Amino acid sequence: MPKITKPLLIVTLIFLTALTSGCSLSTMTLIRGTAIYRLIREFDKEADKAASAAPKEEWRTVTLAASDGAGLSFDLPFDLEERQQLQPAEDFVAAADTAMHYDESLSVIALHGVLASEDDDLKVQDEFCLSVFEEPEKLSPQRQDLEVKHIRNREISHITYKITYQETPMIAEFAIYRLGADFWRILYLYPEGDKNAKRQTFISINSLDYKKVKKGGAQS
Repeated sequence: MPKITKPLLIVTLIFLTALTSGCSLSTMTLIRGTAIYRLIREFDKEADKAASAAPKEEWRTVTLAASDGAGLSFDLPFDLEERQQLQPAEDFVAAADTAMHYDESLSVIALHGVLASEDDDLKVQDEFCLSVFEEPEKLSPQRQDLEVKHIRNREISHITYKITYQETPMIAEFAIYRLGADFWRILYLYPEGDKNAKRQTFISINSLDYKKVKKGGAQS
């Protein structure tokens, strides 16, 4: 519903009431009823135009494949356009690949890695999460929440930070999952107070699923 049109409709109806105050009841009802009907019709037309012009979300499922041919999938309202294989910096990581999308409203950076051994420990802590940023200490990170979500009988670590980027308060939400030697770290980054981005992040995290897919890295 357009924010400008609605107040104009209310003001116009009040103005029509003042104009018809000297008419008989039947005449006043007819004039007022006809005028209101026309206004509502015009208002509905404007509302329909605004709704059709607004961008519509087209959700799709993205999958980061695992070493066994299965993979972690999750829903997003956009594609992860940038994808690349990484040269692991740590000896305990045998392979890694990423899929990314950058946007002023919501950015997503998904990492899939394979540990050199299933016996290697993967500590879900600040250093592991914030290593996605260059010089994270300059972002003044503050951990807001750490919880374990149970999504489709799987434990997903969910960590939320508040950071400051170029003097802008932002929220960084991480979803982390490990199965055997494979692990996934998904970052959702959006401006603090952006309710739509927060809603999209909530939907995406709660759509996480592990299932059989075609082998070959990041897919959508």
